[in-house]
Amino acid sequence: MGLLSQALGPVRGVLRQILSDPNLKSTVTYRKYTGTSWDEVNRNRVSTFDESQLDVARLRHNDKTLVIAASGIQAGDQLYLISYSDAPAGMSLKDEIVDEFGQTQSIADIANIFQLCVVITVEGGTNAIGG
Repeated sequence: MGLLSQALGPVRGVLRQILSDPNLKSTVTYRKYTGTSWDEVNRNRVSTFDESQLDVARLRHNDKTLVIAASGIQAGDQLYLISYSDAPAGMSLKDEIVDEFGQTQSIADIANIFQLCVVITVEGGTNAIGG
């Protein structure tokens, strides 16, 4: 039994605690990009999406998380932590998140952490809690 397999149980327990913390948890609308369609009124192409609700823990990047984050991510950028089993299939940087305040946010990075959780960083998120 390797070190990773020994750590999975305790890590899952901590993940459940984070996702159920009332100070961090939130429900957002995940907008899965499906393509484009023609808008006859405005005479242009518009993006189309399928929407679903996701339970997330809402956090923000700090100096320590930046070490493992993608380039372009900055301290203070908002991120959403979700259980891997709740993550929509085929997530893409073309997808969007609508937060509990109704603000639509573009996705800057998606990180799958050992098939335990998914961390989604959004562009310009300023309403983050936690630290």
